[in-house]
Amino acid sequence: MAPKLSVFVTEVRDPRRAVVSTTEAEALGFHGAWFPSTMASDALTLAALAAAATERIGVGTAVVPMPTRHPMVLAQQALTVQAVARGRFSLGVGTGHPLLVAQAYGVRPMRRLVEVRDHLDALRNALSGPDGSRGGGPAGLIMVEPSLPVGLVVGALSPRLAALGGALASGVVTWLTPASYIADILVPAVASGAERTNVIAPPTVACVPVILTGDREHARAAAEAEIGVALRLPAFRAMLESAGAIGRGQPADLGFTDVLLDRVVAWGDQELLVSRLADYARAGVSEIAVAPIGVGSDADSDRARTRAAIAELIG
Repeated sequence: MAPKLSVFVTEVRDPRRAVVSTTEAEALGFHGAWFPSTMASDALTLAALAAAATERIGVGTAVVPMPTRHPMVLAQQALTVQAVARGRFSLGVGTGHPLLVAQAYGVRPMRRLVEVRDHLDALRNALSGPDGSRGGGPAGLIMVEPSLPVGLVVGALSPRLAALGGALASGVVTWLTPASYIADILVPAVASGAERTNVIAPPTVACVPVILTGDREHARAAAEAEIGVALRLPAFRAMLESAGAIGRGQPADLGFTDVLLDRVVAWGDQELLVSRLADYARAGVSEIAVAPIGVGSDADSDRARTRAAIAELIG
């Protein structure tokens, strides 16, 4: 079965633009819209606003850093969004990048897998409630109506987190991850985690930067402008090194080399875009969330043309 096509909403500085982007995606037939957690607009708030403005499209976070929110607070927020979305919301959570978590939020990062597991367990309990089906927390303290189940998705760049997501969550989401790494490392890890807990392996969502252009330098400039900061974050660098997309110890200042650009950005004319996205389908993902990127004065038109081109692939 072909993966579902969704959008990864990058216009998050202005919440109104993010909502408009989601309504446009719904009109084009996309399956879902995922919102990143950045130091711009809050991802959960964006999901609620987008859900209120739409009727069919799914909404989700990719991902909320768990160290920044107590499990009960996060569950309360998620259940509130789900009440607005009427079952269309998925809560994506992750460990966050230690440097950003410590410096921007002033909280202790999660460095051990047991900490991540404990937080996920507490969050699952808060989302399910005392009767195991509805939210409210262990004591039934969260009172949101209608109280609807919330799908819990774990952000993963490493096989350990992918396995944890396979064991405890209803999905795994990844970003800037080469298709070959997903196929060889992440999808098998998700399956292994699910097998250990005797559950069916949950779906994997790949969030992929995309730009419709035959100009390699234009694609490189867009990648540098919109996602270049990721090359300075240790978790992304470790994953990209493991995937062979960058060399061991390669300076971040080298930016998007030809190899890295081809491995993590789907760029080219429409025929080449189809080919690059097909790599993710063969990798075993269930959903591809395309993140249209652009650069300079052409950024908005880049994104619009790219989104429209991908929408033509929706059956």
